[in-house]
Amino acid sequence: GAAAGRVCTMYAPFGKISGNVCHSNERFGFYLDNNFPRKLRRSVQSNGLLDPADFHAHVDGNPRTFSSCDAFTEAGEDNGVSAIVEDQLEIGNSFSGQYALGDVQFLRWHAINNLHGIYWKETKAMASTGIVAHIKDSTFEWISSWDDSEIRGILGSPEVGVAGIAGPGGLGAFIIENTAFKGHLGDAIAANQHCGLTGTGGLCTPEYQLAQIDWSGVNPDTRRIRFGISNGNDVLPIFSTFDDSLGGYVSVASSRQDHLLGLPGCHSTGDRALDNGIGCDVPLRRLQVWSSHGNQGAVLVAPGGRRWAMEFIGPPTNNNRKQAFGAAVAVGESYVVELSHPDGITLEFSDVVYGTDFPGEDWIDLEIRFRDRPEANRACRISSGHSRAFISSDGPLFDDGSLGACTAATASSPLDEPPSSPSDEPPSSPPDEPPSLPSDEPSSSPPPQDDPSVPSTDAEMVCEGRTAEERALAASCDEMLFSNSPNPFTGEGYYTVDSRCLDTSIVGCVGDSGCRLCHTEPETWGGSSSFPKCPQCVCDKWGETFPGACLEQTAQAVEVL
Repeated sequence: GAAAGRVCTMYAPFGKISGNVCHSNERFGFYLDNNFPRKLRRSVQSNGLLDPADFHAHVDGNPRTFSSCDAFTEAGEDNGVSAIVEDQLEIGNSFSGQYALGDVQFLRWHAINNLHGIYWKETKAMASTGIVAHIKDSTFEWISSWDDSEIRGILGSPEVGVAGIAGPGGLGAFIIENTAFKGHLGDAIAANQHCGLTGTGGLCTPEYQLAQIDWSGVNPDTRRIRFGISNGNDVLPIFSTFDDSLGGYVSVASSRQDHLLGLPGCHSTGDRALDNGIGCDVPLRRLQVWSSHGNQGAVLVAPGGRRWAMEFIGPPTNNNRKQAFGAAVAVGESYVVELSHPDGITLEFSDVVYGTDFPGEDWIDLEIRFRDRPEANRACRISSGHSRAFISSDGPLFDDGSLGACTAATASSPLDEPPSSPSDEPPSSPPDEPPSLPSDEPSSSPPPQDDPSVPSTDAEMVCEGRTAEERALAASCDEMLFSNSPNPFTGEGYYTVDSRCLDTSIVGCVGDSGCRLCHTEPETWGGSSSFPKCPQCVCDKWGETFPGACLEQTAQAVEVL
């Protein structure tokens, strides 16, 4: 039809999904299938259709042409836009959830006697600021005969559910916050649903970050965490917490990662509730070695000299970029990775949420040795804040060695002292109180007036410019950012000129360009953003008319403008 070649349906941003009920389905209740909402370049004026050239760039097979349907912008930034499914009730279904889904949070999800309370194979870190957790304020409940025989009989359920969360295999941190499990489930939280089977999942080394998990109502025979479900990889998942969600451990890894047993503070739990994993009193994070040239026998040499053959996850039939080695490593330790050669190698460590949404960056010291090309050996200190540009759950977009951490261009010789920088320094001593996840709700108190991320007036952020210099900056910002059409539903992607960005790094600055990102608050706004609120001139420029969407101009601002 007329929309052929003009829509990217699986990447379309979501509207509001709230207050729905799905019950008594033999297979799926709520079902999103495969969706990754992105900042599509479309508008009401275009009738919701993409420009043909934009769509063609998505399907032309050339990784160096970019479309608004793609996972990345031309600068390698995440092109996703986050959404929320809220107040969903799922009762008596076999499955609820999706296969692959990114940038969608499940808020106040309530599953009752769902064989799989939520079913999820692959995901990614949240793109939009203000939405951190993947599952928040939710309940997974199973009613057996000994709880209420009448209700169980009406539902026709078995006495025990399969899993509360049959969760994804990455990529990166998967965050579950303030969530309760009740009744008799086989597994409460099981990682790596089908991960590793014919390319399913995101390299199967997820970091499940648990915050404020309520186990008080769960049957004592329920396994609280599980490494691998439905034949998914049972070696690589990691469970971590900053509170007591793991019974006093900071992290728990699979018993098959026995290299961890050489570390002080790590030992076998012998606890079925923790899937007999290895519990540690130090944080464990993922070390990922993408290898587009296949399995070249990566070996991890852990502190103390223990050698461990890194787990290899092979590619699907249509994507050689999606194959990698994985391991759980301890933050603040030194490791060696041995490989055959450096061709097609990209490294990742930990996740950017550790240092942005959680206090303190993670780091390790790493030496990489190449058996066939020792002249290419290198060493570096890697932090969780390293660049993830052009890296998704499908692998690095380019396999020329330029992406990720500890590249040949940034590393030192193994004989040199590993480099360090302010962002890569070891974290300070942990706080007395465990950190909690940042709230997804707007603050009830006003921000301090000296906080540059939320200016008290719009006078410092302008659209057209007050001087010749600012007018030149405005033209430059329009040239760079105008084509990345802002999202009128989430209020993200808008921008202004702010001269402070030329020499100061403050929230929203696009490098040192003088352009600064800001947000509006349309009727469909989700309620939180780390970017400053846009001045009224932005709403005027883009035709946003909802009352209060932008900062009202004050008398001071009008005079300056």
